Amino acid sequence: MSLQVKVRKDIFRYEERFYLDLTLRKALCTYPTVIVVGSILAANYWFLHIDKDLLQYIILFIALPPLAIGWVKLKDMPIEKYLMYFYRYHYQPQERFYRNEWTEVKPVAKKRKQAKNQTEVEIFE
Repeated sequence: MSLQVKVRKDIFRYEERFYLDLTLRKALCTYPTVIVVGSILAANYWFLHIDKDLLQYIILFIALPPLAIGWVKLKDMPIEKYLMYFYRYHYQPQERFYRNEWTEVKPVAKKRKQAKNQTEVEIFE
């Protein structure tokens, strides 16, 4: 009989759970959003009396950005890191440097004045 232990395939995908099975990132984005949305709903119930359809759009506009920051991962990256790469790729000038032994510039010595019967030879240093 042998002892078997589950080992995650990729250790870098592990996220430590913080509270109620949420990571710290998700908790810091979710709980304040729930508090803000709850206060908007309470203010609407007692004071504002905004139409429910309009209120849905207002709440979505307020709640989606922080929830996306906490919960959404694009290509296994947090959304702010992905957006930084997206911006850098699409809106900043692209500079790519490539150099190998074939593209290196080799200095050429100045050509000496040759006699009429001598051939010209390039001297590489």
